[in-house]
Formats: sequence, C-alpha cells, structure tokens
Amino acid sequence: MKILIVEDEILLADSLQALLAKNGFTVDVAYDGESGEEYAQLGVYDLLILDVMMLRFFLY
Repeated sequence: MKILIVEDEILLADSLQALLAKNGFTVDVAYDGESGEEYAQLGVYDLLILDVMMLRFFLY
C-alpha cells in the first residue's frame, strides 16, 4: 500500500512515516500543501493523510 502524508509539522510527519514504513507501507511525505498537491497529482496513492488545514489545496 502506498501512502502520502501531507503535514507541515516535520516531527509528526517523520514519526508517522517511520511507523508506517516499519509496518511495511511505502510512504511519501510532503511538508507543505503545494508539494503535497504535486505528489498527489503525479503519484498513485492508496491513502492520503492530510493536515486538515492543508485540505484546501486538494479541494480546488
């Protein structure tokens, strides 16, 4: 399963990535909404984990 995390709190994003990777998931991380949008448009993900405040980048 391929997961994209979009989170501007670096420690939280990196912790989630490490935990998910340890459990066998492929994880990409974007630390801002614009990068997250690019990742989402260019990649194929099974799951997106988004910071609720960055959700606006994905609604338009």
